[in-house]
Amino acid sequence: MHFVFSNEAFLKKMEEIRAISHAESSELLHKPGVRKKEETKVTVIAISQDSFAGFDVALTLAEDCEKAYQKTVDVNKLNVVVFTDLVLASKSPHLERASFILFADENLLSAKDYPELKDILPFLEGDDT
Repeated sequence: MHFVFSNEAFLKKMEEIRAISHAESSELLHKPGVRKKEETKVTVIAISQDSFAGFDVALTLAEDCEKAYQKTVDVNKLNVVVFTDLVLASKSPHLERASFILFADENLLSAKDYPELKDILPFLEGDDT
């Protein structure tokens, strides 16, 4: 068998393959469980011996930032991950996505201690309360 392809036929076939690939990729984005770009979350790692205290520290700090910046934190876009020590956190894939690492210390639960949170925390759009 001998096949002869022209450049035009080759380019048409490549365009067909690209269209099929694009259609399949678009279809995958609409499947349940696939996170869309606008649904990205801000990951905060909390280091605390007690996991409940770790969540409490992160949410207490978020509440203080709400008061300080007069904006509401969008808790649906906030992902708090608690580890008992820094070694466990360093081995976690969450570390790559983390925007902020918080050590559970009652003396550091104020927005004035973390001014960078104004640019990190996900605030509700158009909320100027």
